[in-house]
This record gives sequence, structure tokens and C-alpha cells, in this order.
Amino acid sequence: MYNYNNERTHSGKYCFGKTPMQTLIDSIPMAQEKLLERLADDQILQSPHKKGSEESVSMHLHEKKLYSQIKADNL
Repeated sequence: MYNYNNERTHSGKYCFGKTPMQTLIDSIPMAQEKLLERLADDQILQSPHKKGSEESVSMHLHEKKLYSQIKADNL
């Protein structure tokens, strides 16, 4: 699996011969910019769980780990 993700070139149209891991790493900043939840780390979202009641959920995206930051996934 390591060889497949880190050494072979990606066959995607816009990958320009990079490995899948390098393509992922290069696309992380662009993906972070596009996240709507990223507008404010302390944004409060209202999500109805039961009919007639709502629960507030605080989004703390900086606490989430991306795939490339999880050591076990990069072995």
C-alpha cells in the first residue's frame, strides 16, 4: 500500500505525474479554503435532533486531524 500511494505516479488528469500522497498534500490548503465551516472556528450551528427542539453544536475544526496528519495512515 505504501508503494501504491507514495511511489507510483497518479494517473488523474490534473495530477501532472505526482504521487497520490503528494497530490493529497498539495490539495489540503485549497480544500481548507473551500470549507464553509471554516468561516469561523467558533460558529454555532443549530441542528434539529428532535421535532420542536434544537441543539447547539460548536465547531472546532482545528481539533480535527486530516488524513495526512494521522501517522498510522501514512505507513
